[in-house]
Amino acid sequence: MTQDQPEGDPAGGGGRLRSCLFCGSVCVLCVAFSLLATILFFSIIFVVLEIPHGLQTVTLRGLIVEVFYRVLAPGIIFVGEITKSLFPWPIVALLGLFLIGWGPDRIREILASANLEFPGFKFRGGAAAPDAFKREMGDAQRVVESANKEIAEAYRTAKTYVAQLRDSYGIDRLVGELSAEVAQALGPSCPDDYRFTVYVPDLVFSDRLYQLSEYYDSNGRRMAGERAGRTFSIRYGIIGRVWRSGVPEVEGELISAEDWNLIGENYSVRDLEKFIARRWGLTLDEAVKIRPYQSYGSIRIERGDKPLGLVFFDSKQKDAFNSASLEAIDEIVQDSDLAVTLLEISREIGQWSRIQIFRNS
Repeated sequence: MTQDQPEGDPAGGGGRLRSCLFCGSVCVLCVAFSLLATILFFSIIFVVLEIPHGLQTVTLRGLIVEVFYRVLAPGIIFVGEITKSLFPWPIVALLGLFLIGWGPDRIREILASANLEFPGFKFRGGAAAPDAFKREMGDAQRVVESANKEIAEAYRTAKTYVAQLRDSYGIDRLVGELSAEVAQALGPSCPDDYRFTVYVPDLVFSDRLYQLSEYYDSNGRRMAGERAGRTFSIRYGIIGRVWRSGVPEVEGELISAEDWNLIGENYSVRDLEKFIARRWGLTLDEAVKIRPYQSYGSIRIERGDKPLGLVFFDSKQKDAFNSASLEAIDEIVQDSDLAVTLLEISREIGQWSRIQIFRNS
């Protein structure tokens, strides 16, 4: 070990750089001083020359604003200038009105009837009415198809419910008894093919009648057939006429002598069916079905001026029912146990809301 290398310092410097920059060695303090002097020098230059320096605080909002103004805004302006050069403003206005037309119904209705006129531009509403009508008809058809399915289901449920009412109130027995009483009031002239049934207000529609029971004969026996549950318009045949007016009626001929004079001698079966349809307010298919029947009678059942239902009887024979006995039959019907029962039923189902398709203005 020599004097130039003290103990514990194998590098000969004790772990520090002691030499000065002027003597050819590296000095840490000298390097630091030089850096600080350089930074101070440039800071003075930046301040004197007003040169921006340092890092600004970056936020998300500031970044979005910077991107919008430097990237998006110039792009939007560029596209707008191209659009402006290619499409004059009247065309742009038409496109705007078209888009608004697809908006709320009220705005579409206003535009449909609007007449706008500006310098160099005219707009007349209603030009697209056929397309709008087709679109609305398509929507209405889809709604009606869905409604028809619901109505069919409602009638299936109603038929089940009416069957329960017939059982709980003994409707079949009451209708059979009344049928025999009416046939007895008609007297010996009551035909062998006499049929009797009862209608009540429809459970679904407000302008229809619902056949409550099957047909019964003059002895009060139920006849074969599944006719209960059928519905008819309040403008259908004699039952519609009696339901609307409340006046009891008896018809002895499907076509009266006066009507035969209108038909004339040279007629076909088709002509006859058309006349029946016009005379009784029927469709041609309905006219074909009722053509064999010649005599009809109907009486509306009432309690306190409230219509509860009506009875109907018919026959294939001409002049089968004596109109002179109509008053006595009316009294039998109004005083019958069936009339009292129908009043009870009406209290149960009379408050239900029914569908009304058309309403007179």
